[in-house]
Amino acid sequence: MLRGPAKRILQREHIAEYAQMVKQEADLLRKSRQTIVDHIAKLTNRPKISIVMPVYNAPEKFLRIAIESVRNQIYDDWELCIADDASTQPHVEQIIREYAERDSRIKAVFRDDNGHISAASNSALNIASGDYVALLDQDDELAEQALYWIAVEICANRDVELLYSDEDKIDQNGRRFHPYHKPDWNPELLLGQNYISHLGVYRRQRLLDIGGFRLGLEGSQDWDLVLRFTEGLPARAIRHIPAVLYHWRIIPGSTAGDSAAKPYALNAGRRAVAEHLQRGRIRAELRDICNGQFFVPVFAVEGLPKVSIIIPTRNGVDLLKACMRSLGRTDYPNIEIVVLDNQSDDPGTIAYLEELAQRPDVRILAYPHPFDYAKMHNFAVPQAQGDYVCLLNNDIEVIAPGWLRDMLGVAQRGGVGAVGAKLLYPDGTVQHAGVVLGLGGIAAHPHKGIDAAACGYFGRAMLMQSFSAVTAACMVLRKSTWMDVGGMDENLPVAYNDVDLCLRLQERGLRNVWVPSALLYHHESKTRGSDLTHSSAKKARFTREHAYMQWRWGPLLRADPAYNPNLTLHKEDFSLTGVPRSGMPWLKKRTMVDVPYGIPGDNPVRIEMAPGSALSGSFPIPRGLKGRLSGIGIMIGNYHGRSDGRLTLRLAVGDQDACFAESVIVGSRDNDFLELPLIHGGPPAQGYERMDFRLQLLDAHFPLVLWAAAVGPEWDHRMAKHEGLALRIALHMEGDDA
Repeated sequence: MLRGPAKRILQREHIAEYAQMVKQEADLLRKSRQTIVDHIAKLTNRPKISIVMPVYNAPEKFLRIAIESVRNQIYDDWELCIADDASTQPHVEQIIREYAERDSRIKAVFRDDNGHISAASNSALNIASGDYVALLDQDDELAEQALYWIAVEICANRDVELLYSDEDKIDQNGRRFHPYHKPDWNPELLLGQNYISHLGVYRRQRLLDIGGFRLGLEGSQDWDLVLRFTEGLPARAIRHIPAVLYHWRIIPGSTAGDSAAKPYALNAGRRAVAEHLQRGRIRAELRDICNGQFFVPVFAVEGLPKVSIIIPTRNGVDLLKACMRSLGRTDYPNIEIVVLDNQSDDPGTIAYLEELAQRPDVRILAYPHPFDYAKMHNFAVPQAQGDYVCLLNNDIEVIAPGWLRDMLGVAQRGGVGAVGAKLLYPDGTVQHAGVVLGLGGIAAHPHKGIDAAACGYFGRAMLMQSFSAVTAACMVLRKSTWMDVGGMDENLPVAYNDVDLCLRLQERGLRNVWVPSALLYHHESKTRGSDLTHSSAKKARFTREHAYMQWRWGPLLRADPAYNPNLTLHKEDFSLTGVPRSGMPWLKKRTMVDVPYGIPGDNPVRIEMAPGSALSGSFPIPRGLKGRLSGIGIMIGNYHGRSDGRLTLRLAVGDQDACFAESVIVGSRDNDFLELPLIHGGPPAQGYERMDFRLQLLDAHFPLVLWAAAVGPEWDHRMAKHEGLALRIALHMEGDDA
């Protein structure tokens, strides 16, 4: 974990990175303003948005800035509903009346008595007439494109009830910093933190139906509101906009700067969550984390269902003994331990297995075949006697006695698939705190290597939350759920079979939840070693597994709903990405999906195209593509800095008409994707296994380098004289559903 000067240097780097991102965003917005105005004019059934703003003794400067941030909205179908909560400073009423006279879209109500923020918010809500209601605090600012983003999202999703965006902080001098780039809808995270917060936009009728803001929850009235608003609401009715649309002012005494500034807000938040759980008849304890800023719910186990703990092992008797001893500290009584022996031949291990077999709570299952994690568990789980199964590596040691009870309480919740634990290295740093898709290529662990007690990115290293995947080094799920999805995919014998399992659960509408209170040590596959050793067989297998995941889950690898497209896929620290992976609403929606190519960054192979030459083949089409194919990118290299000419492309699938593209080779281009937009639209990418291509280099004086990867016969691009190779190709999918 970074400390002292190194940590301060990293913080300064993050601040500088965000300042640069803010500047780029402002430049893009300025250049695109007319395009946005034209786009707004084309929107049909434009929603009216009411901005609700309670006010009490707001500083004149910031009150004016807040109001001006509404008046400066590019989208103009709004009304600002201000409720003055009996302010004692005369400038407040004067400013509100001034603006109301100047702009007919500004409405005001002046309360006779000070009722605090919930009552004032209800007063403002009572004069609102819009289809949706946005919440704005008296000293904060809306980004000028905020309501435009909201309106576009509503027009594209008419059944949406709740929308929320990313947010950042802004100081008294207007400097923006500390952005919170949030995940998509994440109900477990909301139980520990009001991550919805700003900007939150609610359908007005549902707000009225639930009675608006509750009195007595001041300081966390918006957290209570969103908890009540989302009760019974399907996930499809909640939309996250991954853009910073709200600037939260930091001034002395503000919770934006320090939640401890208003301790009553923390108490109100705890009450809001506790009463939400009570309404759902859910028994849970709320534990403080991060110095009381957030909570972790610990759900009570209903009944006493049996859990089968399945531990695969081959030799490694010392690790297995340590694991078994630590399981004795587990405080959940109704378990069976299934040791899955994979051809152990060490005398000490064999003797220990014979000893374990004498215990009434232990069974030894022999798996007399080569190591294959997926097949082994598909063999073992159907034989488990428990209603729930816990997959557990033999190099795990229990730290917290309540680990299994905490995981089981979550696994029993409706809508939950797999449940993962917080795993630490022996030195007390984090090994597993969830899995993020696309990180490092296929998937990796965020917050890896930070101190176990560190809160991480906005508390997410300590908060219970949904992830797209959790590791099977310690995973709990219902046995029936495992059987329903067919267990693990045996195309993935060693790597990513747990990620694939979780994604298939997610595909069925189940949430995979990480439980930070379930704390264990993980010695991380010490019995097998690395998958990237010099063994050619291991490397070939690992390459196949990478390519399979790229084919099976390609679109998700750049768009993990539990992450954010503004965050990097190259580091595990939630730092910013250079170029966001989400588009702008005034542009056609486009996503990039990699054609399977194996291990990222693994010894690329050069294919040289001579001037006038052609290269033909076919590539496998990733599953799950949405939208229409509008072009492709091909990774090229520059031949001694002199590549020139034009690269033409012909694409076809099945008996469909071919389509064409071409691009001029820029001499300075090297190790980058050359964009080839299709001239008249692309062939249908869905429903076919492979796409035929033909490349030709025309009008060139020098060769062109195409970068390829060694992937083996299953995933290669069937190019003559280049067997076993795959070009680095990205598909550009376009459309509202891309």
